Amino acid sequence: MQSVWILILTCLNTGSGDWIGNEGYYWESSTNQISPLNFTYILISHLFKSFNLDFIAFNATFCLLATIFILFTILRFTKNCNMVISLWYIYPFIDNVVQKRAYYALGIIIVAMSLLFKKDLNLKNVIWFELITFIACQIHSMYFLYLTLPLFLLLNYKSQKYITIFGLVIGFALKNQIQILVNSVFGNAMNSKSDLYFNTLAATASLSHTVFWAIWQLSQLALILYINKNLNNNNFNKKLLSMNLWGILLIPLYSFNPVFTRAFRVILLFNYITVANSCELKQNRYFSLKTLGVISIELIFALASFYMFDINNDGLRQMIYPIFQNNILLN
Repeated sequence: MQSVWILILTCLNTGSGDWIGNEGYYWESSTNQISPLNFTYILISHLFKSFNLDFIAFNATFCLLATIFILFTILRFTKNCNMVISLWYIYPFIDNVVQKRAYYALGIIIVAMSLLFKKDLNLKNVIWFELITFIACQIHSMYFLYLTLPLFLLLNYKSQKYITIFGLVIGFALKNQIQILVNSVFGNAMNSKSDLYFNTLAATASLSHTVFWAIWQLSQLALILYINKNLNNNNFNKKLLSMNLWGILLIPLYSFNPVFTRAFRVILLFNYITVANSCELKQNRYFSLKTLGVISIELIFALASFYMFDINNDGLRQMIYPIFQNNILLN
């Protein structure tokens, strides 16, 4: 029932906060605009339009695929599926429905992430991960960051910690050079995006905002570290701890705008999974205090995220209500 409700709200959506921009991009895209950053998305858009299909059909198809990928990943890695989906409903479900291309790419890259949880991270898995991630990057360029993740995971845990600390220092020290680096790597293909992220959106940034989002990110690392030390210390959780360490390297980007937190949602799904996996009932059918504490912390995190991203700054009217008001079935 939870899965069906997700499919109804995502696939049958006909209007939301980012709908106009995404629909415009769909209709205006043409094969003359193909670049290394968007050729998959452009070609598929062109295919749909050649069959006279509108953006509603296009969005429904991609949302269906992304949702199926996410649901099967949850089913594959945990028996407590309903707990994972419940946390996912709180955050980032609303954002997924609204942001379209970020959600399409999220579903694809979550499939790739499953390869990294293999006990032995061999060359074959790394290559497949890079290929699938590159496809996701054709839909949303932010996921190019994930191409570096396998290299990070191949290092031992001690080296990962040093690189994380060093990367944070360098990231903040050279913060003003990030846009130059992005433009030099991707050329004109990223000019408009980099200007939006590093100039327009960054105009609202402040030190207090950066500190808040840093704590937001670090709280997840601390929770997974606690689970590893006190509840489950298995291969899955060890890999996930390293992924959360890698996620700390995203914090310098949050100093521009929390829009970059979208990249962390991939890891967040697996954090929800490991929280659900740590929940085992005692013989008297009660959770242990440690388990109850983990669930409570993750629930507070999800609720705080829901407030900051979806309710704050008139989000109810602009983001949440339109999802229910603009739906083929609910209308």
